[in-house]
Amino acid sequence: MPTNNDEKAKSTLREKTQNFRDKARRILRMEMINEILQEIFQVNKELNFATKRVEGLTETEASAEKIVARAEYKMSKLDGDDPDYEEKIVKATAFVETETKRQAEILEQINSDIKFNKKKIEDYTKQIEGLDKEVEAVESGETKVSIDEMNDLAQTLIAKS
Repeated sequence: MPTNNDEKAKSTLREKTQNFRDKARRILRMEMINEILQEIFQVNKELNFATKRVEGLTETEASAEKIVARAEYKMSKLDGDDPDYEEKIVKATAFVETETKRQAEILEQINSDIKFNKKKIEDYTKQIEGLDKEVEAVESGETKVSIDEMNDLAQTLIAKS
């Protein structure tokens, strides 16, 4: 016949076992969250790279436009009384035309790169939002840990105590 002490011992044992299971569950959740946070870190690195790329391309776009503007300005400042005026104006006009075409090609590529990188930024941002939701699901208990892993870890914790 079980005694009151036996019931207390069983109750204490169940309580301690449950405490170890709870601890194992928290440990497994933290491991899951850690993996997600590492992924968020990597995606953030990619996001920052894409953002800096867009900023750099925007600066390049501005400097490309300045080259033509400078050439046009120099052309406007040529002295009409200069004996080489005709030759200089022909060279300057040819340079402006060539440079305008070249800059248009460059700007087209830059705009394409900017569009591509902005799309990547959008995708990375959505990916981070999804990963944040995964973290919330793990923290709230919505995402369950493996019962087998939890029991194995609890047994390991019990054996070590």
